[in-house]
Amino acid sequence: MFNFFKKSQKPAQTSSNTTANWNIYRYSYGDNNEMLAVIRFSTSYKNEATYSKYNQEKRIIIFAKEAYENGLISKEYNEELASLENDLTNTVNNQDIKGELCGTMMYGGLKEWVFEIKNDSEEQFDKSVAKILKGHEYEVKTNSAWDFFDRKIKPTKYFEMQMENRDLISVIEKESTKKENKEYNLEFMFVGDENKLVKLKKILDQKHFNTSMNLDKINTLQVFYSTVLELDTITDLSHFLYKMSEDYQVKYDGWGTKV
Repeated sequence: MFNFFKKSQKPAQTSSNTTANWNIYRYSYGDNNEMLAVIRFSTSYKNEATYSKYNQEKRIIIFAKEAYENGLISKEYNEELASLENDLTNTVNNQDIKGELCGTMMYGGLKEWVFEIKNDSEEQFDKSVAKILKGHEYEVKTNSAWDFFDRKIKPTKYFEMQMENRDLISVIEKESTKKENKEYNLEFMFVGDENKLVKLKKILDQKHFNTSMNLDKINTLQVFYSTVLELDTITDLSHFLYKMSEDYQVKYDGWGTKV
């Protein structure tokens, strides 16, 4: 069976509260990439109406009691923080506070909640946070609306592709009969002007990719690459090919494999 997954396929989403859908991405940092950060964000940021509702950003930074060497918080303490998060979001949802949780970050033994609110809700919001987090070590920082979210939480194209690839890999692994760590022959697809596809093919051939042109009805370029289903490897590769499609002004149209 052959499954072809287009990049436009929506990533799986889980509901955290009644006002937002969520997705997650991660990255490494540090001198030897030994540290990890996990970013969770509301997908409603893509809706311009969400941006226009708020004019202030509140970052609640809590210092974890328990964390691993890579900076992530222990499972047990993260469960405690999840309960605090529910209290914070319920307070915003149930009281006369105009705002919502739009993202969280976990890194360096810290957990951050990023709320977007209206100016006239600030005093009540701060009082509610102080009450809920009493006894915890934390600080609150105030930014212009969406400033921190846009710089640190909103996913770049690379991380959007990471999330898409994670979901596609999960589907393939469920349907595949191959053993773990076996290579798959991935097929990446480009669509566009014939001359531009020919130029892109020439460059990719020079980089030792296997390629094939099809000019029947729709001009397509197929690029083949064998690898295990490892998220970072596939994301690096698909993002590289996406950037190549931009350089040569053709459409990168996703990838698939036989399972």
